[in-house]
Amino acid sequence: MKAIRPFSILVVLCLACGAPVMAQSGDFTLSLLPSVSVPLGPTLEDGLPFYSIGGGGGIRGELAPGFARWLFGRASIEYEFLPLNGSDSTVSFVTGGGSLGASFSPSPRFALRASAGGGLYMALSELGTVRNPFMEGGAELLFRLSPAFSAGLGARYKYFMAPGESPY
Repeated sequence: MKAIRPFSILVVLCLACGAPVMAQSGDFTLSLLPSVSVPLGPTLEDGLPFYSIGGGGGIRGELAPGFARWLFGRASIEYEFLPLNGSDSTVSFVTGGGSLGASFSPSPRFALRASAGGGLYMALSELGTVRNPFMEGGAELLFRLSPAFSAGLGARYKYFMAPGESPY
């Protein structure tokens, strides 16, 4: 009998969760984030993507100051794994970082948000470990289910810098 691959378990969890779940208490928000990772690069010499679709999850804390509710700062810790194409091996990414963003609420129940930030990542594989900075930007749509509970759907682009690469 074949062992269940971690990716299969993650897909089931993501489908069960559906979207980020957030609990709010005043100015502070705590979020649990299931994720599906669709890698945009790198590719091999023949054009085959190096990674295939993976997934992960994370936890995020967010602070919106009382004097400017449309601004927010956040800190997060996340884990993602990406299977290598044509292999049973995976690469795990552990990231920790922060970002700043803005929110627009066209109605009391909906919010559109955009953020940008960065931090450090650690890539773990059978070949070793790499630690470098990353940058990210993203947007999300939130639906407030109650005053203290929201669900949302978002997309982000994360750029993992290679060893020796400068961010500017």
